Amino acid sequence: MRIRGWKNAKLAQQLEERENKIKHHLEIAAKGPLRQTFSQNPLHQREKTPDSPKKPKDKPWQDTIG
Repeated sequence: MRIRGWKNAKLAQQLEERENKIKHHLEIAAKGPLRQTFSQNPLHQREKTPDSPKKPKDKPWQDTIG
């Protein structure tokens, strides 16, 4: 009988924690939009800067020889 009571108490605690998390989340959502958590706005498109034309290396394997 003790095991059943322990499991019930554990499930009740988990349910209470879940309800508290949901309630807290709803309270935060009711305050308005969340703060921006990233350093740059992903919706803002950057201007394309023309890169210098890269010429393919004739012998790229020479970099590994040293």
